[in-house]
Amino acid sequence: MQRRAVAVFATFFLLIGVASYGLIVTAEEPTIELEDADIQLLQGGEFTVGDQTYTVSSVDETEDEETGEVTSEGELVWEEGEMSETVAQGETITLDDGSEYLAFFPGDGTIMLTQDTTEYDAQVAAQEAFGDRISGLWWIIATSGIFVFSLVAFAFLPSRY
Repeated sequence: MQRRAVAVFATFFLLIGVASYGLIVTAEEPTIELEDADIQLLQGGEFTVGDQTYTVSSVDETEDEETGEVTSEGELVWEEGEMSETVAQGETITLDDGSEYLAFFPGDGTIMLTQDTTEYDAQVAAQEAFGDRISGLWWIIATSGIFVFSLVAFAFLPSRY
């Protein structure tokens, strides 16, 4: 293989890899934000659905040391402290009147409950699509690197003639 052609193709694949890395570095992950939550409370806050009063007894946020991922969960208490349920980010909770609410923790010690899950589901899907695209770009970088290495290695193989 001619070394000039290898130089052109190796440069081409190297540029593809660098451009992919540039996209990864400058990309901003979409965030989840609920604008019209039915219920928004801090720890100790109360809300009434039907004839039952619910109290947010705790809102906990823990960060995984290895991945840096923040996990949120809260506990709702009702019937004068006799009944309680712990709910995590994105889970649904069914209240005594049969209504279902999705729990969302925006990160400031607040719990938001909403019955309209379409907005939340769309934003979670956007985050998953973002992750898929970033993963694809990493594969492009790896493949480009393999191509560049292979082209350079083949260029320096001894000629048969």
